[in-house]
Amino acid sequence: MTRKQMSYIRSMRQAKFRNIHNQFLAEGPKLVGEFINSDFKIATIYAIEEWLQENMNLINSKEIHYEIVTEEELTSISRLKEPHNTLALIYQKEIPEELNVEGLTLALYAISDPGNLGTILRTADWFGIKNIFCSFRTVDVYNPKVVQASMGSLSRLNVTYLDFEDLFAQCNEVGIPIYGTILGEKSFYEVDLSPTGMIVIGNESTGIKEKYFKYFNEKISIPAYNNSKMESLNAAVATSIIVSEFRRKLA
Repeated sequence: MTRKQMSYIRSMRQAKFRNIHNQFLAEGPKLVGEFINSDFKIATIYAIEEWLQENMNLINSKEIHYEIVTEEELTSISRLKEPHNTLALIYQKEIPEELNVEGLTLALYAISDPGNLGTILRTADWFGIKNIFCSFRTVDVYNPKVVQASMGSLSRLNVTYLDFEDLFAQCNEVGIPIYGTILGEKSFYEVDLSPTGMIVIGNESTGIKEKYFKYFNEKISIPAYNNSKMESLNAAVATSIIVSEFRRKLA
């Protein structure tokens, strides 16, 4: 493996180079396997010979370019403390020409923590939400920490970054209900939740900007038990609770 290749792979840790080359990094057998079996296009797989031999039929069937590396080389290019046999360079998805706002969707405003975003992706995947919209202030979904925290869920989701005023205006125009999660608003247990619609989750500390409130059909919150003194819930935890209730209403 050349120094140039190593430098290129390490550069994928930075958003600037991910955007220039339209690629990102996934590490470990589980993650790489999930992306191989998805609609993402793999640029190159770097793996130790033993892993490649075990997965060669699948790799060849997908016509994926691969390179054999040593464990020492893998350790050198990996961002993990304990590298796991393989990593892959993967092409980012193209921005769709038309937005799919059908069914139940999530809109994530200024989610800044990579671990939170990765966990939200896992929650969406678990509850069958395929389309997720992010404001430009939300952490990059192809950040290695987000990819790792998603535990493969990213491979099954469509994540689009766009202007939220345009997004919300389009939903209003076609009659898609928008539920904005705002601290101190009406308990979402008391709201007539639709089986379809858009759930808006705000920044971990500052929430959702007030300028978007005019687009919301309902402003909802999760009630604290017994007047708890907690200021707020973690964004990923709040998402799980709210999405679970939406899906429960369908049961």
